[in-house]
Amino acid sequence: MLLTRIISAVVLGPLFLFIVYKGGLFLLFATGVLTLLALRELFGMVAGLGLKSWKISGYVGGLILVLGAYLEQGRFLFFLFALWLIYCLVFFVFRYPQQRIEDLSFNFFAVTYVALLFSHIILLRGLNQGIYLTFLAIGLTWATDTGAYFVGRVLGRHKLAPLVSPNKTVEGAIGGVLAAVAAAFIVGKLLPDQSLTPGLMCVLASAVGISAQLGDLVESALKRFAGVKDSGWLIPGHGGVLDRFDSILFTVPAVYYLFVALIIS
Repeated sequence: MLLTRIISAVVLGPLFLFIVYKGGLFLLFATGVLTLLALRELFGMVAGLGLKSWKISGYVGGLILVLGAYLEQGRFLFFLFALWLIYCLVFFVFRYPQQRIEDLSFNFFAVTYVALLFSHIILLRGLNQGIYLTFLAIGLTWATDTGAYFVGRVLGRHKLAPLVSPNKTVEGAIGGVLAAVAAAFIVGKLLPDQSLTPGLMCVLASAVGISAQLGDLVESALKRFAGVKDSGWLIPGHGGVLDRFDSILFTVPAVYYLFVALIIS
C-alpha cells in the first residue's frame, strides 16, 4: 500500500506541477477535469443517503465557475457564483415538492465546495509571480501533511477531532504548522518577489498549515457523513481526487486572498 502511494505520488506529483508551470489553457483544462471528477465523487458518496444530486446542473455549473476564474482573472467568478445560487433557488421552487431543501442545500454546497475552491488554483496562478506562489502553496501544503504525520506518530497524545478523524492529534497539527513555517523560510529565498518579507512568509505559512489541516478534516467529515472510507478509487493508494486535493482546496484560496490583501493592496 505504501509503495503504491509512493509510485502514484512520483508519477502524478510532477505532472500536476508541470501543468501549473504551463498555466493557461493547460491549467484550465486540468482544473475543469479535476472539478468534474471531484463532483462525481461527491455525488457518488451521498447516493445512498436519500439526497438527490443535480448531476447535469452541477457539472455545467462547476465548469462555468472554473471558466469564470480563467476569464479576466476571475472578474466574473462571483457574478457566476451568484447566478448559481439563484439557479438553485429557482430550480427548487419550480420542482417543489419533488426537490427538498436538503437537496437544494447539498447541491449548492457541492458546487461551491468543489468548483469555487478549485477555481482559485487558476486565480492564484494568474497573479503576478503566480507561478511561484502556486508552487509555494502546494509545497507548504505537502510540508504540512508530512510534518503533521510524523510529529503525530511520534508525539501525538491528544486527539484533535476524534469523531471525524481519530488518528489526528493536537501535537500533529502543531507539527504541521511548524513544518510549513520551516519550509517557507527555506524556499522563500528562491522566490523572486522579495516583497514577501520573513514576517509575511510566516503569516502565509501559518495560514497554509492551518487551512491544510482544516481542509483534510472537512473531507474526513464528509466521508464520515457518507459512511465511506475514500471519496473514490481513481488514484492508486490515495483514493479519489478529493482525498488527494482536500488540503489544496483550502490552502490555495488562503494564499490567494492573503497575498491580495497583504501585498497587492
